[in-house]
Amino acid sequence: MSEATQIWSHYLEDFRVGQHGEIGSTTISTSQPSTVAALGTVALLLSDHGVLNDLRWNFHAPVRRGDRARLTATVTRCRAGGDGWGLLHRHLVLTGQDDTMLGEGTGSFTMPTRQATPDERHIRTDFGSVAWAELLCDNLEHNEDFVSATRPMDGTIGFRCGDEEAHIRVYKGRIVEVGRSTPAGPTFTVTGSELAWAELAGAPRNDFIARTMTSQFYATGNAHEYVRFTKAVVSAWDSIRELAHRDAVR
Repeated sequence: MSEATQIWSHYLEDFRVGQHGEIGSTTISTSQPSTVAALGTVALLLSDHGVLNDLRWNFHAPVRRGDRARLTATVTRCRAGGDGWGLLHRHLVLTGQDDTMLGEGTGSFTMPTRQATPDERHIRTDFGSVAWAELLCDNLEHNEDFVSATRPMDGTIGFRCGDEEAHIRVYKGRIVEVGRSTPAGPTFTVTGSELAWAELAGAPRNDFIARTMTSQFYATGNAHEYVRFTKAVVSAWDSIRELAHRDAVR
């Protein structure tokens, strides 16, 4: 990932999934226990970056008084809500002055929006949502590799990004149903964190298989059918990546 740059905006529309930047830095001035000091530092640095709804944190190394700490973030989801507000998800990393990772986690923030209707660029990267899956299906139906790979298929592929999951039911190369769930459930589900999805969507090439070897992605459900239709999943990622960056290639 490239060196972080400063990201600062009041509005959801100014953010993009995959955007990476520095939130801020500070010197640890408290003598409270390490975990309390770490969370206090994170909360302080986030205080002007949206209304924090949820924070999930993993501690890696102790935080000590006098240490210089730096917080960086990668945007992993942008979703417009109603009444002029939306949700912004970030993957957060706290590092020390010697670049030691002190901790990492995820945060969900409420952000104001400028416009009443969702930004389509955000829908195209709202991985795992039904609205995203419906847009993806338009791409998949024109993806010859996906159509060819799924001609023997009568089943459902689940795509799970963090806590969001959408199902795409396929019959002999044709998509026949899209939704939050399907009657028989998914044949198998391709799963990864929001960060994993954002990073593969923005990577220079489609290296989905290599990322499964490092457990960034994994499959649940019918393992035999997953192996049988791995080529379909890989070709689906070509469409996922194209959809995510459609505005950049036009």
